[in-house]
Amino acid sequence: MSRLRFIKATIYGFGKWVDYSIDFTDELAIIYGENESGKSTIQRFILFMLFGLPPKQRAYYQPKQSGKMGGRLTVYDAEIGEFTIERQDTVRSGAAICYTEDGREHNQAWLQERLSGMNLQTYQSIFSFSATDLSFIQEMKEEDLSDILLSIGLTGSTTIHNLEKQLESSMLDLFRPTGKKPEINKQLNELDERLHSLRNFRENEETYREKKTAIDQLKEQVEQLQFSLNEAKAARYRVEKQLQALPIFSEYQQYTSSLTSYPMELEFPEEGIERLEKVKEGLLPLQSQLSVLQEAENQYKLKLQSIQDERMEDVYKEAQEILEEKESGLDYYKELKKIESTLEKVEVQLEAEINRLNIGISREELSQLTFPFHVEKKWIELKNNANQMNAEKQQLRLEENQLKQERNYLLNQLQMLEDEKLSEEKLQKLNRTINDYKENDLLHRLQTDALKKKQEWQRTKKTKMKSMNNLLLICIGVALLAVMLAVFTERALFMYVMLTFLLGGGLQWIFRKYTMKEMERMMTGANYSHTSNQHSEREIEDAEHLLAAHHSNLREIELLETKIKDNEINRLKFLDAKHSFKDKEARLHSLIENEYENYPFLNQVEIMYWPELYHSLKHLLSLVKDYQQELENRSQISDNLMKFEFSVNQFFARNNWEINANHSLIDKLGILESFVVNELEMAGKMNHYCDLLKDNDKQQQELRQKIKTYEKEIGILFENANVETEDSFYKKAKQSKEKTEINRLIERTINQLQMIFSKQEWEQYVENNLDAPRLEAKYNETKEKIVQIEKEINICREELAAIQASIALMESSESYSDSLYHFEMEKEQLNKLAKEWSILKIAMEMLLETKREYRDKYLPKVIEKTSIFFQELTGNTYCRVYAPNEDKPFQVELESGIRFSVDELSQGTIDQLYVALRLATSLILSENHRLPFIIDDAFVHFDSVRTKRMMRIMESIATDQQVIIFTCKKEVVDASQASEMIPLSNIM
Repeated sequence: MSRLRFIKATIYGFGKWVDYSIDFTDELAIIYGENESGKSTIQRFILFMLFGLPPKQRAYYQPKQSGKMGGRLTVYDAEIGEFTIERQDTVRSGAAICYTEDGREHNQAWLQERLSGMNLQTYQSIFSFSATDLSFIQEMKEEDLSDILLSIGLTGSTTIHNLEKQLESSMLDLFRPTGKKPEINKQLNELDERLHSLRNFRENEETYREKKTAIDQLKEQVEQLQFSLNEAKAARYRVEKQLQALPIFSEYQQYTSSLTSYPMELEFPEEGIERLEKVKEGLLPLQSQLSVLQEAENQYKLKLQSIQDERMEDVYKEAQEILEEKESGLDYYKELKKIESTLEKVEVQLEAEINRLNIGISREELSQLTFPFHVEKKWIELKNNANQMNAEKQQLRLEENQLKQERNYLLNQLQMLEDEKLSEEKLQKLNRTINDYKENDLLHRLQTDALKKKQEWQRTKKTKMKSMNNLLLICIGVALLAVMLAVFTERALFMYVMLTFLLGGGLQWIFRKYTMKEMERMMTGANYSHTSNQHSEREIEDAEHLLAAHHSNLREIELLETKIKDNEINRLKFLDAKHSFKDKEARLHSLIENEYENYPFLNQVEIMYWPELYHSLKHLLSLVKDYQQELENRSQISDNLMKFEFSVNQFFARNNWEINANHSLIDKLGILESFVVNELEMAGKMNHYCDLLKDNDKQQQELRQKIKTYEKEIGILFENANVETEDSFYKKAKQSKEKTEINRLIERTINQLQMIFSKQEWEQYVENNLDAPRLEAKYNETKEKIVQIEKEINICREELAAIQASIALMESSESYSDSLYHFEMEKEQLNKLAKEWSILKIAMEMLLETKREYRDKYLPKVIEKTSIFFQELTGNTYCRVYAPNEDKPFQVELESGIRFSVDELSQGTIDQLYVALRLATSLILSENHRLPFIIDDAFVHFDSVRTKRMMRIMESIATDQQVIIFTCKKEVVDASQASEMIPLSNIM
């Protein structure tokens, strides 16, 4: 598998780029630049370095500011390391020269070998695609997908596709089931004509068929004898091969006989001796290291025991517990002073806040006051409801006025329209005027059409009369001719012919004459007369205008009546809303009175200020609560300070430590700290030795595990060899080697036999124990049989020649010979064309079968990989992709099981599906070619989220294969954190 990666590109001159370099240091490189910044030129330069360009295309990229056209591309190959490709337009006609790290030079054939035969078209099919390819997926069918797989996966795919079209065209040029122009169709017609002519010649010769039958029988006899001769020769050939292979059969029997002296199943591990020696070499150092570690373990345990004897762990734990409360004890006094100062401040603040509110509530009442959790919400709702009631009252007044004004306006408009309506008599008169006008117009058009048809009938009538008279004259002429023939030949048949023609001609003339009279009567009978009432177009326009205005007024009246009904409905709704408002207003006053009863001090505050009052009272209650809490804290801290000092004195008394009466609490704590420090030092030493013991034990376990692994491997070797001792193992190794050699020799003789015979044949020959005398006798017998059959064939051929000579005399006529010659030539040509068509048909079937096999092999893998990429691109929105079939396009499936065809998706989602399909197809079909991917702005319709997902996929692909992305979108650059951005603006 070839794996290449671009490292650096140096451009001498190519299009707009002159003397510039690009470093591809990362596996994922993004070349960013605006439109017309030269991205496509760089992409084309890379392809030029790999595959070259024809002279005309090289001329297109000739730089205008330099005489040099070409450059260098440094590539890393996983097999040979770095090498550099150099191409120049004026050097070697643009052919490549490659420089490897060892300083050697290689030609273009060597580069093609490193690319595994890859050409430009195949590389672009597998490793390169752009935004212009995205629209193809919507019309993609199953056959298109098969062609894509074939075109991407096979080198020379365009040739295969062109070959398919060429085969189909050639087949149609040769033969069509219903055609006349193809070669085979024309040849069949020509052959039919020749055969018909030949049969006419042969009908006069009675004995011709008998001789032809005799010829066929003799030919059949010759064919049977020839078949028997071929069988006899084949039998002789088989005996010759058996005689040649007798020494090989002898060697095979000798080897198989030797093989029986060994056990049927001789199990021995592969390279068993070398593996055993390698295991023993690794086992001895491990056993030595284990002994050293065991000795060190004993020394650590002795030192650890001596330290444990000196420690006082119970006293240490008790002293440590007291010292843990040291800081708390010293802080108790400071906290007492702080609490007393806080109590004074809170008391002053409480008095100031009560005086500021001035709502007639005392400190004692405040301490007893409690607010349920819903009071604040309730007061806010009351305030909001009161404000809402005022707004609704104003809104109801406005709605009432608007309804009254609207009703008055609609009634006035309705009365005006009623006055403008036309009377019923006037309407009937206008409708009658318009109907009369339309009737006259229709009669005029019918009369015009009748006149045209009458004129056409006169022309047709003249033609028909002429044809009728001509046919009658012909029939009379034929009848006269039949009468003359009857007179001269005296045959009654001609009289019947005369009567038939006279009767037929006369009847057709009478029938046609009658038909034309009927048509004439119909044409003259059609008469259309106008009505007496005539009106001008001006009168009709005025009438239509008046009717349109009348109908418009009717529609407006209906509309106004509907609006009046709507106004009445709205007025009823308004009355209901007014009653509802009064009910709500009464309920609100009831709720406010209830709050006055619960909290009398609210009588002195307007309802709009109740929420602010609640917060102020809440703050006062919080201050009262803080004051009471500080009192409780002062009492608790005093108790804790006394308890701590008592526990210290108790510790010294229990452990009989001597102290003076002048020792303060701090002095006693200092003695405890010195004792704890000493104990910590001894504990540290103990921990050190414990750690050493743990490390020692861990190392021993690791060594034992390694020793156990080696011992287990030795056991596995003995078990695979089915032995228990090392000597038995070596003995069995020798037997296995000898048996393997015999099997190799047997395999060699079998290969020699299979080159001469099939497997079934040589196994049967070995079983029959062939010997030379019997084979020689059989050989002589077949040889005599061949001679006898050849004699019989010669006799039959002589008889056949005599009969053919006789037929030649019968066919000596020049016309017959010429006809027979052309018939055989045409027949030979037909056979040639049929054979050519059959070859094309077989080639077409083989090509289609190859395409189907290739599709069935790769399509499931491609669709599975496409589903993975598409699911990740769409954030698990779609979980599966289904390939197109004969009548359905691509389909995608949601996690809920619902499917959508590709034409039901958005443009961005369709593009993502194509990119997923393109990547999957390239990855599956490029397993043997790991060349860098080149992608040109294929994510143009992606949003920012799916662009990030796409870049994550590209980063994962880049771990195995280099990816180079050309883009003009900054979002693509920002979406990847693991890529190298190459801005073209900096290169310029």
